[in-house]
Amino acid sequence: MYTHVHTHTHIYTYIHTYIHACIHTYTHTYIHTYVRTYIHIYIHTYMKKALKEKIYETVSTLRHLFVKIKISGNQKQSEINKLTEKASKLETELHRCRVRQEEAHQMPSLANTTE
Repeated sequence: MYTHVHTHTHIYTYIHTYIHACIHTYTHTYIHTYVRTYIHIYIHTYMKKALKEKIYETVSTLRHLFVKIKISGNQKQSEINKLTEKASKLETELHRCRVRQEEAHQMPSLANTTE
């Protein structure tokens, strides 16, 4: 009878350990698969969507900035062209005035020599 109890206890312990191992393995695998799947879905659905939205916002902001920079650059270039043209006209006028002034200074000396 002692052998029967010992064998029964040994079999019970073996079955208990086997069931515990199966439950632990199944639970671990289930949790691992569930977490992995959840993370995969979260990354590919929500984070990907959030990332796409952030990229779209950033690209949109950059486009607006580039448009403003281009407009500002065009305005500055137009202003530079106007100022360059004005400076050129002033230089031409200054040159004419110097020529007239030199002619005015030279004329009396020519008149004095002919008299």
